[in-house]
Amino acid sequence: MVRSLTADTPQAHDERIIADLSRFFGVSVKNVQTIYRENLLRLTKGARIRTFLSVLAMRKTRSVL
Repeated sequence: MVRSLTADTPQAHDERIIADLSRFFGVSVKNVQTIYRENLLRLTKGARIRTFLSVLAMRKTRSVL
């Protein structure tokens, strides 16, 4: 799926990732949201550079699903 390069809030970006994973794996948005946010929180705690945390959280969520 191609996304535009317009300015985006981090929350909107996260919600889009969650919705995409939900559709791809056929899992409820609520379940994906729980897994994704737990992973994102865990990654955020020790991170000094936060630029790619959503990508890392998405990868970890995919591996769980």
